[in-house]
Amino acid sequence: MLAVDIPGYKTITVKNLILDLNGTIAVDGKLRIGVAEKINKLSQRGIKVYVVTAGTHGRIEEIKKDLNVELLLINRGDEDAQKRDLIEKIGKGVTVAVGNGANDYLMLKEAVLSIVVLEDEGAYLKNLFEADIVTKSSEGALDLLLNPKRLVATLRR
Repeated sequence: MLAVDIPGYKTITVKNLILDLNGTIAVDGKLRIGVAEKINKLSQRGIKVYVVTAGTHGRIEEIKKDLNVELLLINRGDEDAQKRDLIEKIGKGVTVAVGNGANDYLMLKEAVLSIVVLEDEGAYLKNLFEADIVTKSSEGALDLLLNPKRLVATLRR
């Protein structure tokens, strides 16, 4: 678990982290270099990490070997609603969401803290208006949670 008091903004308690796979922590179905280590560190710190995918590139079993997370394969179609339902099930008030695509919009909207990643695939424009923070990489997004003073520096008022 992670607790962060952000002056003038809010106090955030993080028990869960939902990560979109493709376009967020992976490009063309391959994890970005260094991402697995950062995700596993967050798991070791007591944050329950969920990686959610529709399996676009079909490398789920390969990716599963590198991560100490719950990897969830969602059905194609209504992916945004499935991700929103997951965040509501595990607790939107204690869950951080990280994504980039249109199918991430509803979970980003519901999360206690939403981070949009602007990687090689780009990002759905409406996500930028729902995000608390936009980062240029998935590594940067994960580092915000590994180094919570960065959250304070970015979000304090």
